[in-house]
Amino acid sequence: MNQIRDYRNRLGLTQKQLSEKTGISLASISSYERELRRPKIDKLIKISKILKTKPTYLTGMKVFNDEA
Repeated sequence: MNQIRDYRNRLGLTQKQLSEKTGISLASISSYERELRRPKIDKLIKISKILKTKPTYLTGMKVFNDEA
């Protein structure tokens, strides 16, 4: 999920900082960014809140009517 890395970098956060802010292990964050694993929805929501974006954006899904 390169979108996680992209949003994280935009905010100037390291993987370690994102890990600490979300409570998700550093190894998991790294695995998500290298596309070795996909985060479960609860973890995706935690990450999206810290990265100030929507979970759908982090998955790479294109949402055309996203007014929520």
